[in-house]
Amino acid sequence: MEDWVINELKDIELGDKRLNIRCRNILNGLSVSPEKSIPGALESWRETKAAYRFFSNNKVDEVKILEPHINATKERMSKESVVLLLQDTTDIDYSKYQSLTDMGFLGEKKIEHRHGFFLHPTIAVTPDKVNLGVAHSITWKREQIKNQGLRKVTPIEEKESYNWLLSYRETKEIARQIPNTQFINIGDRECDIYEFFHEYDSKIGNANFIVRSGRDRCTSSKGLKVWEQLRRAPVIANIKFKLPRGWHTPRSKAKVKREVRTVVQDVRSVEVELTPSSYHPSSLSDVRVYAVMASEINAENLKDKVEWVLFTTIPVTTAEDALKIIQYYICRWQIELYFKILKSGCNIESRQLENYGRLKTLLAIFMIVAWRIQYITMFGRTNPDQPCDVIFSNAEWQSVYVILNKDKVLPAHPPTIYQMIRMIAQLGGFLGRKNDGEPGIKTIWTGWQKMKDYALAWEVFNTHKNTCG
Repeated sequence: MEDWVINELKDIELGDKRLNIRCRNILNGLSVSPEKSIPGALESWRETKAAYRFFSNNKVDEVKILEPHINATKERMSKESVVLLLQDTTDIDYSKYQSLTDMGFLGEKKIEHRHGFFLHPTIAVTPDKVNLGVAHSITWKREQIKNQGLRKVTPIEEKESYNWLLSYRETKEIARQIPNTQFINIGDRECDIYEFFHEYDSKIGNANFIVRSGRDRCTSSKGLKVWEQLRRAPVIANIKFKLPRGWHTPRSKAKVKREVRTVVQDVRSVEVELTPSSYHPSSLSDVRVYAVMASEINAENLKDKVEWVLFTTIPVTTAEDALKIIQYYICRWQIELYFKILKSGCNIESRQLENYGRLKTLLAIFMIVAWRIQYITMFGRTNPDQPCDVIFSNAEWQSVYVILNKDKVLPAHPPTIYQMIRMIAQLGGFLGRKNDGEPGIKTIWTGWQKMKDYALAWEVFNTHKNTCG
């Protein structure tokens, strides 16, 4: 069993020592081969049957499995000066498996025949984009299609959007537990919720937030909404970056194909006092925040104009402050990568464990696996010169080195983490040409599977080599 698995689940308590051991064994097996089925990832049919019994055991649930990992995440967070807590929602779609029971609706309209459940995690990331682990997690299923006409009069506690507030409340609790670290909860436009802003407590000075604006909000300045105040403010900085190819969703909500292009944005900032809408409870008072706008200049097509408005409780008084807020928000992309690993790397939407409860338990294990893959990828970029044996076993780095350097003798000392990550990526198809940049998650996890197979063969070969004749 790998050392990191033992350390990550050292505090697990499932009410039975045998279940604790079984959980570690399953995590170890699935982390070695996350893309394989449970029978394919575990060593024998006996192990496979034990795993299925584990997932059907009433003593086991996703909360108990994630608890030791969250504790380990807190230990890692306590060693950082700044931690970004990224939250978002994704659906886990099982529509292609009609035999699965106890699933919920995924669409918001009755004509959408999609079923599964939702995951809303909060992951801890450093400003250097190293994933420290899951800090909070909520799973739920939509029992019925709700009447959108009642949305404004429905209490926030009865809405799915309440999960955004729960994430920030957990951020405040973590900030109390770890007072020497600055925590910043970051959410996209779905998090633009007035009740969320009202959760801010200035007495907890190390629990701030950054939220992308999803609508133009009213302020205490008569007749002037936030965006108009920002457009009247002076430009304090410029930023320039290359926008990658992909798809984007403008305010029309229809996805539009996007080509690679260079974007130049003006940056403005104002301090504003937000006021609640008329349909909000009278108990909600005005909230003072800073607003930062990054707006593309000279865009050829206004529909494609790249413009962000960010609300934050972190004081923004200089250009450097505004640019830091933008850089922190850009790190939000890491939770999208995390979802990609869960779905494409761990194939979570192809798993069949009969019902919602068992799938939630399996998801919890894969959430730890996905963290580990992303952690190693980014740790290698931020700590490139450390020897790779701080993360990888001798069998792993030695087997990969021999496969890629067949005519060379093993070096006396292990390669650096940077070199090892690139070697793993080579196994996954990364060419490493001059203009290729750094390897991505997909090539690394593809190479990861091969590395694990080579390492196992290396250990078996060397064991028999030392015991034979």
